[in-house]
Order: sequence, then structure tokens, then C-alpha cells
Amino acid sequence: MNQNELKNAMSALGLSAASLSKLLDVTPRAISMWLTGERSIPGPAEAYINLFSKLSPSQQELEIQKSEVEKLTMKDGLYQLEFAGRNGSGYGVLIFDNGRVYGSDIGHGKWDGSYTMNPITKSAEIELTVQMPAGSESVLGPAQPFSWNVDVKATMNPSLDVGYIDAQTNLGPAKAKYTYMRSLPE
Repeated sequence: MNQNELKNAMSALGLSAASLSKLLDVTPRAISMWLTGERSIPGPAEAYINLFSKLSPSQQELEIQKSEVEKLTMKDGLYQLEFAGRNGSGYGVLIFDNGRVYGSDIGHGKWDGSYTMNPITKSAEIELTVQMPAGSESVLGPAQPFSWNVDVKATMNPSLDVGYIDAQTNLGPAKAKYTYMRSLPE
């Protein structure tokens, strides 16, 4: 592929140099050098462009969104959590660590789960299970004589240091405020 073929492909696909640089995970300067002929277009870049051109428009759009969201990441670290449900309020800590979420709360609940980044909404989608020990009360229900679990699904904005969550659980809705406290140690 030469510079004119690249220009034609970009035009036919409706790709700007900035979009192509994100798709290929190269600098905009690299795209500029390919377009001016300063550098030849690497084989893997040419192969990707050819493959991309064969995708349906909806698949192309999803690939573009994915390339933009991959740069958006969760701010991993320690978060303070203040939450409320139909049975009261409480607080705890959550640790976000490379796709995993874990922590505990004042009611001795143990929180374990995961998060993924949504390429369309650009938010972190969280799924976790809270394990409540026997005799411990939850903001979602009274103490039980046995250990029990609460399944939680929530979405949060990873770009905010302080934000709010409307969580859905198997025992009803809950609300939470999260505050980013610190990064994880190296």
C-alpha cells in the first residue's frame, strides 16, 4: 500500500488521521509520515486497514468505539463507599485492581467481584457478591442466623473522583457514594 492508496482507503472508510491512529495504536505523527510518503506503511497496518474495510459499517463503528474506550481505564485503587438501602446505611472500602473488585464493609460483609469497561457508555460495569456472615445486618435486610449473599450490579463513571451509583441487587435497589482515596502501591 502506498500513500495514495492509504488516502483513498481512509476517504472510502470515512476515517480521519486521528481515528486511524487510535485504531492502529500508533501516533498521529506516524499516520502523517505515511500520508506524505516519509515512511512506508508497515505490513501489519496495511493488513488491518484491509480487514477493517471488509467489516460491516456497524462493526466498523464498534471497532472505532472500542479503540477510543481502550484508552479510558478505571482509576484502580482504594475507594471509600457510603451506601444506603431500605434497612439503613453503612460504609466500606472497595479496591479496584485490574478488572477485579474486592473489599469489606462495616457490617463485616466481604465484597468480591469484577469490573469491565463498556465501550459504548465509557463506564465501568461492576458485578460483585457480598458475603454476609451469620448474625450480621445488611442495609438491604435484617440479620440472618446463617451466612448469606447479596449479588450486586452497578455502573460507575471512572473519570470521577467522587460520584454516585444506583445499584441493583437480588434484595432490591441500593444507592452509594464513592470517593477515590488513593492508588495501589507499586
